[in-house]
Amino acid sequence: MTQHRKGLFRNGNRWCSAEELRRLEKEAKLSGSPQAKERLKRAQRRCGERPAIESIKVRGRRWFQRLYGNTYHTAKVWVNGRHVLTVPYSYGGDRMYEDSAHEALIEAGLLPPKKRFKSGGMDVLWDVANKLGIEYDAQVENVKRKKDLHLGGRHR
Repeated sequence: MTQHRKGLFRNGNRWCSAEELRRLEKEAKLSGSPQAKERLKRAQRRCGERPAIESIKVRGRRWFQRLYGNTYHTAKVWVNGRHVLTVPYSYGGDRMYEDSAHEALIEAGLLPPKKRFKSGGMDVLWDVANKLGIEYDAQVENVKRKKDLHLGGRHR
């Protein structure tokens, strides 16, 4: 049997957890029944064998437009140490750069869709990463000029 890391495996629009695969592997090993082995095979086919996301790093930049009182941001996203996404110039302050990065990761098919809670709120990236066992790091830099907002420069 194969060892799985914490996180999710994706195949098309189907998501399943590594925990589910581990549980099915254990069940098939202990019982030895053909039904348990078949369930494991189906789950492995459904989930695929792609490696899980181990880490997400988000680096954002914020700029406050004093004349009108608006805040704008950009962000870069690294997954497992590889730069995968750049979030373009967007409206929003505080931690909105993280939300924009979360939306971009969902659109790229790297994370499952957001869940809406009964209270009306939605999942946030740091919480999703925590639930999936993904190492998460986010930092933001406030810049003084609009032209410094663009991510052509180095992120630390």
